[in-house]
Amino acid sequence: MRTDTVPVFVNDQAGGRLGPVSQPVNGSGGRVRGFELAAQYAFDFGLGFNANYTFSDTRTDAKNDFNSNLPLPGVSKHSVNGQVYYQTGGLTARLSYSWRSKAYLGNFGFGDGAVTRTLGIYGKSYGQLDGQISYDINKQFGVFVQAINLTKADQSAYLQFPELPFRYETGSRRIYIGAKVSF
Repeated sequence: MRTDTVPVFVNDQAGGRLGPVSQPVNGSGGRVRGFELAAQYAFDFGLGFNANYTFSDTRTDAKNDFNSNLPLPGVSKHSVNGQVYYQTGGLTARLSYSWRSKAYLGNFGFGDGAVTRTLGIYGKSYGQLDGQISYDINKQFGVFVQAINLTKADQSAYLQFPELPFRYETGSRRIYIGAKVSF
């Protein structure tokens, strides 16, 4: 599925005018090619890791004013995930990192007189580091601390060209402290 921007007549106080409206549209086809590499290992003393790399080359019939055969929205060409963990007794600690290259997110349409122009929206590459430590005091009660986006990584998107910013989200670190209770 893709999003197309089409001109639609909209009634207003002045009698009406054409305006751009974005709507979902099923595509007529596409292709996905790629591969994934993964590894994991757990040592006898509680330490372990897992990691993967994914390559995805996608193509659809979607187009905008600058490109045709655009990739599937939201699918990065390269992505990497990794996790290191330690687990022994009631103690569990994990550190995870995820990264993805830029991704086509869809098209942005705008009115230019009676013509609707479309530019691609692209999310810039993004990486995030998360962590968690928990301790089970007994079978019924445990405590934990979880941190999301430890490095305060920012997310942003641009319209067609990296020099044309579209959206910027300031990275914030979120920390959760809690308890787990089982009955």
